[in-house]
Amino acid sequence: MKYSIIVPVHNAESTITRCVESVVSQNVDLQVILIENGSSDRSANECEILSQKYNCVEYYQSKLSGVSNARNIGLDKAYGDIIGFCDADDYYEPNCLKKVSKIFEQYEIDIVYMALYIVNNGAHTLRSVKKERIINSYEAIDNVVCNPCVMGSVWNKFFKKELIEQHRFSDELSYLEDGYFNVEILNDNKNIKIYLSKEPGYNYVENINSATNNFQKLFDENNKLKYVNALEKMLSLPGMRCKEKWYIKAAIFRIVVENIGSSYVKENMEIYNNLYSDTKKYILSYIICLFSYDIKHKIKLLLIGGKVLIEGKNKGITCNSSR
Repeated sequence: MKYSIIVPVHNAESTITRCVESVVSQNVDLQVILIENGSSDRSANECEILSQKYNCVEYYQSKLSGVSNARNIGLDKAYGDIIGFCDADDYYEPNCLKKVSKIFEQYEIDIVYMALYIVNNGAHTLRSVKKERIINSYEAIDNVVCNPCVMGSVWNKFFKKELIEQHRFSDELSYLEDGYFNVEILNDNKNIKIYLSKEPGYNYVENINSATNNFQKLFDENNKLKYVNALEKMLSLPGMRCKEKWYIKAAIFRIVVENIGSSYVKENMEIYNNLYSDTKKYILSYIICLFSYDIKHKIKLLLIGGKVLIEGKNKGITCNSSR
C-alpha cells in the first residue's frame, strides 16, 4: 500500500521541515508532494533541500496562487494507492499512517477519518468521536459539515485513489473549499463506506494570523459570509438527498449564529441583514438536526439564534428577498 501525501507550501519556511519529517518518518511506502506557490520567504529553498534529502519527496512550484490550485497539482502528480493531505504548518502523529493502513487492511472501506489534536501555544486538545465505527456517505456528510471532531478539512482524512482521482478542489471558493471537496465526493459515491477512528493522527496548529482569523476577509464583495456561499454551493450538488440538505442547512445556521454577534457585523447593517435572513431561513433545519450530538452547544446556539430573530423583529428587519 503506497501513500501519496500532498503538501501545499506558502510562507512556511519555519514549519515545512517539521511537517515533512513527520510524514517521511511514518515507515510506509511513500510519495510526498510539495507544491510551493508564491512564497515571499525561503519556503522554496527549504522545499529544495527536503527534496534532495529524501528520495520520496517531490518538489514543484506553481505560479498560480491558492491552496486549491496547489492541491490540484498534487492530485495530478499523485500515484499512490491512498491519497492524504497535510498543511505545511501542521504535522502527523508518529505511526499515523501505520494505523491508517491497519484500518484499510482490516475493513472493506473507502475513506478513513482520523481524530486530531488542536495545537495552541504548545497545548494539545484532542478532538475525537466517542465511538469508532463504519458509516455511510449520508452519515459522513452530517459529520463533515456539522461535527467539530471530524471537520470539513481534508488533512485528517485518507482516500482510496480511485475514489477521488476524477475530483478536484474548486478554485471558486476561498473558504470551505476542502469541505466542498469532501461533500462532493460523498455525494457522488453514495455506496461507499467510511471509517471514523478515535485514534489521533494529525496535529492542527492554530495560527491567529491565518486567513480564517481575519474577520473582514470572511465576507465577499456583496457582504455575504463566504462560509455560507460554500455551504449553499453544496446544496446545489445534483442528487443531494433531503436529509443531507438538512445537515448542510443546519451547518449554515450554526456558522451564521456564531458570527452574527460580533462587533464588526453589528457595525455593518447590510452584513447583519444578510446573516439575519440566513438565521430565519435555516433555523427549522437546525431544529430538525438538533439531537444528533453536541446537544448542549446546539441548544445554546439555538437560543442565540432565537434571540437574534426576536431582536430583528423588534427592529423591523425583514428577510432579504434575494437570498
